[in-house]
Amino acid sequence: CDCTWYYSDMFGCEQYSELERQSLQFPYFVVSSDAALPNGTRATTDFPNNSDSPSTTLWWDGPYLLPGSEENVSTGRLVTTYDRIRTISAFPLFSVLTNYDIKNENSIGHAFAFEEDGAYFADEGCFNFEHAWTAFWQSTKENGAPLLRPELCPPGKYGYDPRCREWYDTGRRKAIQNGDSLYITTPYVFAGDGDFIAQSATSPLIDPGNGAHVGQTLQDFSVTEIYSALTNASTPLAIGGFPLLITPGTDNFDGDTVLGPGLNGSVSSRPVSKVVMRYDQDCGDDAQCIKRQKEFDKIAASMKSGNTSTKTFDRTTAQGDIETVFMVYTPITVMYLDPVDSSDFTRGARVANQFSYSLGLVETVQGLLEPFGVIEADMQRHISVAIGVLAAVIFLAVATTVGISYLVARSISEPMICLLELIRLVNGDNVDQDP
Repeated sequence: CDCTWYYSDMFGCEQYSELERQSLQFPYFVVSSDAALPNGTRATTDFPNNSDSPSTTLWWDGPYLLPGSEENVSTGRLVTTYDRIRTISAFPLFSVLTNYDIKNENSIGHAFAFEEDGAYFADEGCFNFEHAWTAFWQSTKENGAPLLRPELCPPGKYGYDPRCREWYDTGRRKAIQNGDSLYITTPYVFAGDGDFIAQSATSPLIDPGNGAHVGQTLQDFSVTEIYSALTNASTPLAIGGFPLLITPGTDNFDGDTVLGPGLNGSVSSRPVSKVVMRYDQDCGDDAQCIKRQKEFDKIAASMKSGNTSTKTFDRTTAQGDIETVFMVYTPITVMYLDPVDSSDFTRGARVANQFSYSLGLVETVQGLLEPFGVIEADMQRHISVAIGVLAAVIFLAVATTVGISYLVARSISEPMICLLELIRLVNGDNVDQDP
């Protein structure tokens, strides 16, 4: 890496001149030639006749071997693979993103993917030379590719095709069906690294001439910043409390949870019900368990609708106890630029906001009451001391009162006794006798 880039501290770096630095920023493209038509269109595969291993995958080797490159002139209509790669390579977005705020992590990678042929044009900074992984990527049940596009990625086939990835398929579907300009995935395992989990934001590529969907853009980003902002140090919660971050929709595995109990960036997303109500999944005929599940499902539906509210629900703990939980949640919107008219760029863009997450903060009754337990114990200690002091004060007061009463009584009774003795003597026979 160039020492001026963020990743240099992580992977080592070298000092490059300005000219040498530019050579590191050349993006790359990968396009399969498996079952390609003369213009590069690929709507099927010859698997298992090829692509049954990384070494048997088929690719176009270089830009001037791409379909449509014979005349070395782009038609400008994106009708061949060469047209698409040549057109998108002139787009300056990658250089801008790669060099924006270079001392801080702002993205992992950027890419364009095309529907017609599965062409993948990408920039991963100083990792652009590490794209051999595309031959080793395999369509499996675990990554869901055979379910998304079985005609392109049957089970067992090798060779990366972006059209068989959840980010592309869902982004494309939302754009065509709902006109959505932005889709943010839940955390998932990246294709190039089986151990790396992050998120992606994708937007549709629209042909300005006819308004047709031609592909998707891709922006990969780490979830580290999200997790850091919602740790106990940044967002302190009581013991047993936790933050909950979900997306409005689900991926192809019903995952919708970005952050929650047991999700810390080391595993892919899961359904929010299985994350929060983990020990209420196998209810059987337990009516109370079923009731708890339904109550939480209503809360999850409210979160996914973009509502703000405070709710209470019960759930089963790992010890089998039932605990009451309080949760407050609110929607999080992401601002983006939405073209006024994709067929006429001179119309400009408008600032739009899209509901992308719902954030909840969860606290248990036990966790909320625990600080009061400490206060109660402290108060009990102070009360016990106060009672002891009060008892001592009362004892001293009583003793003092008794003592004073004794002295007062004695001061009164002794003269009276002496007087009575004198009277007795006066009334006696021996009046001359001194007392």
